[in-house]
This record gives sequence, C-alpha cells and structure tokens, in this order.
Amino acid sequence: MKKFVLFFAMLVCSLASFATDVVTAKVSGSTVNVALENETTYCAFQMDITLPTGKSVTAAAAVTERLAQGINVTINGAETETPFVVAYNCIDATNNVWRVIAYNLGNHEIKNATGDILTLTLNGDVADATKVSIANILFVAKSSLEEVNLGTATGEAGGLLGDINRDGKVNTLDLTCLVAIILDENVNAAWNIPAGDINGDTKYNSLDLTGLVGLILN
Repeated sequence: MKKFVLFFAMLVCSLASFATDVVTAKVSGSTVNVALENETTYCAFQMDITLPTGKSVTAAAAVTERLAQGINVTINGAETETPFVVAYNCIDATNNVWRVIAYNLGNHEIKNATGDILTLTLNGDVADATKVSIANILFVAKSSLEEVNLGTATGEAGGLLGDINRDGKVNTLDLTCLVAIILDENVNAAWNIPAGDINGDTKYNSLDLTGLVGLILN
C-alpha cells in the first residue's frame, strides 16, 4: 500500500527561544507513525490528532531508541527504569480528536536527531491519509525545566502544590491524576485540580507534567 506523508510545522511552547523543529506523520494502513526532526532536546510532549470518522486508537507505544530506552532513577526510595510513558484519550468525540501525551520520570531525553517517536495503531486502515491531521503540538525543552515556577498552589487555601489527590504527599499517584486531567479522562471531583497547575499558567499540559516530575524527584 502506498505510504502517505504529512508534514506539520511544530508549535514550540516553552520559556525560551528554540529553533523550529518538524513533526512528520506517516500514515500507512492502520498505522500512524509520528517522527520528530529536532535540534532542541526535549523531555515531554503532547499533541492532538484528528482521525477519520469511525477510526480510533487501539494502541500507542514508544518506539525506537528515541523513547523506548530509559535510565535508572530512585523514586520514592526505589530504583526504577524510566522509559517514556505514553497515554492517549479521545477529547472531542464529535470531531474525533485524540490527545496523546508522553513523559518520563527521569532524565531521559529526546535528543537532537531524526526518527520516529511514536506509533499509533488504529482500528482499521485509513484510506485517505489527508484526513489525519495534527494540531496543538507542545514539546517541553529539557533546558526549560529549571525555569518552571514551583511556587504555591492556586485556587485552594492551604493546598500543597502537586498534591492533586489530597493525601498530603506529592508522588506518582498525583502524576497519574494529572495525566487524567490533561486527557480529560476519569477526573475525580474530589481532587484538588488547581494543585496540578505546576507552572501557574492556568492550563494543564505537559509543562505541568515535567514540573510535577521535578517535585517528585526533588
């Protein structure tokens, strides 16, 4: 089957100025491969992918050495390997828009190179690749991590920044909560959601994920 290649200018949203890098989506059969050609080193990303009506993501995986390999770090007193975690959810059923995020719990990086960073497997072939589009692309630069504002939580008096599930601790349980908030999936009304706005910009995205990882590892 003929392979189709779509090119998208990448939107870089961070706290410093970086070279413009390029995201490429290659659609072949029931697979969408997302590649990144970058000069900047990144440590997290998210993007919204619109699929044709009736198509859905059945699996998402980190692929190649760019995301699949992790390093060992100590988290909550235990050493663990930290490859990238990939999560996804349909955030707009009417237009069939799927949000995909990727992050890691260590110092693993998407270094400057060219190649696939993600594979999406769909529930059937895509006959027309032009019906697949990517928008709201956000990559977090490794160099911007120290600039994330780790101040106090807003919106709730006495709230502990990062303690989304209100257990008095900031750990990987809160990271799971933040992923749910970003993907708008199974959000618990009892959570302190403003505590997940780590950088204080009133938004919830991969910038907050990397900031929360920093709090957990601090």
